[in-house]
Amino acid sequence: MSHRYLLRLRSTVLLCGAVVAALASSPSLSGAQPSLVILVRHGEKQPAPLDDPSLSEAGVARAKALDAALAHSTPSTIVVSTRKRTGETAAVVQARTGVAPTVIALDAQHVRTVAAAVMQAKGVVLVVGHSNTIPCHRQCTRGDQTSRYLATRATPRCSW
Repeated sequence: MSHRYLLRLRSTVLLCGAVVAALASSPSLSGAQPSLVILVRHGEKQPAPLDDPSLSEAGVARAKALDAALAHSTPSTIVVSTRKRTGETAAVVQARTGVAPTVIALDAQHVRTVAAAVMQAKGVVLVVGHSNTIPCHRQCTRGDQTSRYLATRATPRCSW
């Protein structure tokens, strides 16, 4: 595993910490509980089967790197989709912490349901998503947007 990847992973964790700090200071979200939300894309997947592949060797290595990066920020909540690759990425963290993931279906309400799960959680929250859902999760958990997305059906356009 490259040093550059670990630095990028740490930067992502720090960026997510800044997002949560904004969430916590938002007057419309004074009840927000997470102290840190970590948004990560699942590890690399195998080329087959096309519909729901498992992680490749590189993906398993990245899952282990994620667990190592979270050694001092143990999640109290883990959120994954119904796809194998998200669960397998979170499995190493789950094995160490004993935290069972919350599995959220990839349906029309996926982003909204993830945002609600994040806002109901306390402590550190790990969300393992997909390249096309992580930007939406990030947008929906911004301090100035979360209450609007939870109160309405206005979620960003995401495809899966």
